[in-house]
Amino acid sequence: MITLQKIGIMSYAKINALMGFIIGIFMGLFFMILPTNSELGQFKILSLLIFPFLYALLMFILGILTALIYNLASKWIGGIEIELEK
Repeated sequence: MITLQKIGIMSYAKINALMGFIIGIFMGLFFMILPTNSELGQFKILSLLIFPFLYALLMFILGILTALIYNLASKWIGGIEIELEK
C-alpha cells in the first residue's frame, strides 16, 4: 500500500482547469442547441467562447481549494491509500 500524503496544488489546479475547459466546450455546445428567444440568440454563439474559459477559471480556483483542503486533512487523518501493481 502506498499513501498519498500531499497533492501538488498548482499541478492539481491545472488539471482541474483543463477538465473544466473541456466541460465548458460541451456546455457551450449544449447551450447553442437549446431553443431560446431572440434576445439570447447572440449569446448562443458567445457561449461557445465564454463557457470553456469560465469553467476553466472556476475549476482552477476549485482545484486550488480542493488541494489545500486535502493537504490539511491528510495531515490529521492520513492520506488516501493506493495499491499499485507492477
